[in-house]
Amino acid sequence: MSRRHRRSSSRRVRSRRSDVLSGLRLIGANKNKDEPVVLHLLDFEITDEPIPDPALNRLRPEDRDRIMEAGSKVMEGAADQARILERLAQEFPTVPKVYNFLMVAYNNAGQYDKAEECAEDTYCRFPNYLFGMANYAHTLLRRGLVRQVGEILQNRFSIHLWITNRKRYHVSEFVSFNGLMARYFAATGEYEVAERYYKMLLEVAPDHPGTQQIGDCLHPEMADRLLSRLTEWVPPLNAR
Repeated sequence: MSRRHRRSSSRRVRSRRSDVLSGLRLIGANKNKDEPVVLHLLDFEITDEPIPDPALNRLRPEDRDRIMEAGSKVMEGAADQARILERLAQEFPTVPKVYNFLMVAYNNAGQYDKAEECAEDTYCRFPNYLFGMANYAHTLLRRGLVRQVGEILQNRFSIHLWITNRKRYHVSEFVSFNGLMARYFAATGEYEVAERYYKMLLEVAPDHPGTQQIGDCLHPEMADRLLSRLTEWVPPLNAR
């Protein structure tokens, strides 16, 4: 299933979602702080169907299957795939997706230092790979290195400026990028802009785990309130 999101390069947006994106201005986010950046909006499509991966498609089918089998397991939460993906990364050093899976595998196994090292290594190897860039940027934000994230983004605040060879994006790409933008602008104190990126996520992928994570990050008080209510509603197990 896919959703068509039509955007125009003018401030008038030809879409029923125009209330979210029309005339989005990123105040103080560019190099010249006296001149706000305007996000130019283009036609694009968001889908949950697989997007062709040229780096994977160049491999033999059996090699693609090995990578995707391990990747599918880690994306489902498996914590025992790190060694397998380490070997695959050595065997296929030019396939960005392998490194993304490896970072997730380290996270699943609780090896957070290795996950952060892998995120940085992935970005160094593939600086224009969206997931690699986003994972490394999140690492920097956790360390409080907001200015370095701005240097990485280089005023490219729209997904089409990172993925330039197509106008069809997987929902995970959309969530990854816009989630990063929401966190980045919240970290710079531009909360209105952060909320607009979050609103895009709510409209396009409200049930995606990444959307919920960004919501918890931007509104931790709401998450705490919900947790408090749940603990009131659900009796402890030893009371049953």
